[in-house]
Amino acid sequence: MLPHLPYWTIALPLGLLWCMTVGCKTPCTDTVDICGFAQFKAASPTTAAQAGVVISGYTDPIVRAAAVGFWIGLHPQTPAAEATALCALLEPQEQRGCLRRVTSPHLNPVNR
Repeated sequence: MLPHLPYWTIALPLGLLWCMTVGCKTPCTDTVDICGFAQFKAASPTTAAQAGVVISGYTDPIVRAAAVGFWIGLHPQTPAAEATALCALLEPQEQRGCLRRVTSPHLNPVNR
């Protein structure tokens, strides 16, 4: 039996693979954010509030999950309250894993 992993741990590699094979040169549609994660990385928001604004604009829950996971991974020093606000942008199942990640001291060695 496989362990339960947060959704973004699967979505991120699949999204990157798709983006690399299909290409992100075409504009994204409003119903399916094909290039949303690439756009998020290109926007490189520096604060949790900026990241939240960009992420909340994505309609695809997979893109939102990948962007939240990526940003939190790059910014482990983010205060728990701000990281929790980013987790709130996710679907309920992904929220639980995200909240465990940002509030568990053994997963985040940086003091919050």
